[in-house]
This record gives sequence, C-alpha cells and structure tokens, in this order.
Amino acid sequence: MSTAVLERKYQKLFTNYDSDGDGFITRAELEASSTNLSRNLGEEDSPKARRHAEATGRYWDAIARQVGTTDRIRAEEWVDAAHQIATTPEFKQVINELIDATHELCDTDGDGHISLREFQQAHRASGASEADAARAFERMDTDGDGRVSREETARAAREYFTSSDPKAAGNSFF
Repeated sequence: MSTAVLERKYQKLFTNYDSDGDGFITRAELEASSTNLSRNLGEEDSPKARRHAEATGRYWDAIARQVGTTDRIRAEEWVDAAHQIATTPEFKQVINELIDATHELCDTDGDGHISLREFQQAHRASGASEADAARAFERMDTDGDGRVSREETARAAREYFTSSDPKAAGNSFF
C-alpha cells in the first residue's frame, strides 16, 4: 500500500493546525482550531463546542502519547505518529468521538445532517473557499441527497486517516 497519499493528508492536516507556521503544533493550536470552528458556526461556548473541544483534547493526547511529548510536535513526528496509530483501537475510539463531536457541531440546525451551507460555514474556519467546500461536500455526499449524514461524515473521516486511495471521497474531509 502506498503511503504517499496518507503522508500528504497528514501533512495537510499538520499545516492546518500549525497556525503560527513555526513548524510545530501544540495542544493550544489544536484547541484554537476547535474554538475557531465553533466561533465560525456561531456555537462558541455551547455544549456542542465544549464536547468538540474535549474530543480535540483527547485527539491531541493520543498523538502526543505516540510521539512521547506533551509540549509540541514537529511535522515529521506528526506524520509518523499518525501512520503508526491510525488503525489502533484507541485511536479509532478517539477519532470516532471527534467525528461525532464535529458532525454535531457542524449540524447547526440540529436535523442530524450537514447541509451545504453548514459545510461551507465550517470549512471557512480553515480558510477554504465556498467553491472548494462545495466540491468537498459533493464528494462526501455519497448518496446524493444534498446533505451529509453522520455515516457519510464518519466514512469520510476514516478514509482521510486510513485510505491510500487518491480518489477516496474522504480525502476532501479537511
């Protein structure tokens, strides 16, 4: 299995989290990404935002434990750690919690699905254009019903972290 696709995705995620561009990510940067997403969705200080922040903290803890640090992580360490733990039971649990919390946070109207508008609003937090977000949404909406279900969100996230297929819909998750 080719790891080049996975490495690109892990590196992209690292770059998104490295908000100050210093070549390291910290727990504070990961927490700030959660806060930024919540703020963009108008959910700052809500129970959904707190749940997402807690899940983000557990995500940091899992990666940091793999690296052997609590301080900061370099890109190479992040990529190596992600490769090593992406399919472990602990990481699957952590990612599933983060996926659920992310889906719930992005579902601002509470209907159980993420609409294109909600998806675009969430992706604005990472600097994605509306057009890029719309393309990602279309790929993730695998049943073509015009909304992304919790199952579609989970499938896309799993593909993002584990699939080396360059055409996987989940490659658009972040």
